[in-house]
Amino acid sequence: EEGNGAALLQGNDTLAIIPPGSGVEGFHGFAKDCKNQNPVCWPMPNSPPLQERLENSRSWWQEWMTGNPWKARQAALLDRLEAGLGPHQKYFSIDGQKWPPKGLAFFHPPQWHALVTGGVSLRPQPNVELVSDTPRQFARFEWGVLAQPSAPETLIQEVGGWLSGMTNYPWHHQTWLGHGHTSSLQLPSSSGDFPFVVLVEHGELLRRISDRASQSDPLTLLKPFERLALPPYRECLTNLLWAIPITLAEQQVASTGGSSELLDRLVATPHRLLFSMARPSMG
Repeated sequence: EEGNGAALLQGNDTLAIIPPGSGVEGFHGFAKDCKNQNPVCWPMPNSPPLQERLENSRSWWQEWMTGNPWKARQAALLDRLEAGLGPHQKYFSIDGQKWPPKGLAFFHPPQWHALVTGGVSLRPQPNVELVSDTPRQFARFEWGVLAQPSAPETLIQEVGGWLSGMTNYPWHHQTWLGHGHTSSLQLPSSSGDFPFVVLVEHGELLRRISDRASQSDPLTLLKPFERLALPPYRECLTNLLWAIPITLAEQQVASTGGSSELLDRLVATPHRLLFSMARPSMG
């Protein structure tokens, strides 16, 4: 499903498998007729987890060959998003008429804007299993951005364009994104003051702001949004990752002290979590 492996089948017979992580330390895949390890292949293991993964992948691709799983998934995502953010004001297709299908929904609650992707979670991110024993908790996600209501339309459009481009990042770079990770941010009209974002999982953001945000702060509106939890897909959790713009100095805080320390400092003044190029840095 990740797109970083392959299997050769003949009917129900598995002839060869190139699993994710192949191509290192002399391993390039398994073959049914291979008897001994050699530079080309290794013998096919008797591995129920590997066979289960193969069957899951085969059924997933079969769904796309015989139907359109996107329609049901799109409806489920929008239902959950609207339960928390209210009806979406606009919806844009951002897949360029290429597979997999993806969209971007724009929400406008009274005190802030929100842009959230839909469709990124159709594919699990590659190589999560190489760093986690529970990849199903982290492999699927959607991007989101919260913005000041005063943010100009040009900025909203540029942020939407950046989000659209980033939806392919894990698969183009054979990596994965999750809570606490940082990534570069480049916008045409940006002064360069906020060249990075830190990714914050929605549930973690709720937990942190619930004890700190004052009643007058617009982010208190996020408190009851537990129902915004995105629906799982194919036995995997779907994480909603908010991209929060940060300065170079703030990115260095994340690098040296960890993203948890950075998030603690940001949450101390919750308005800083809203996307605005005018947001002051922490110094």
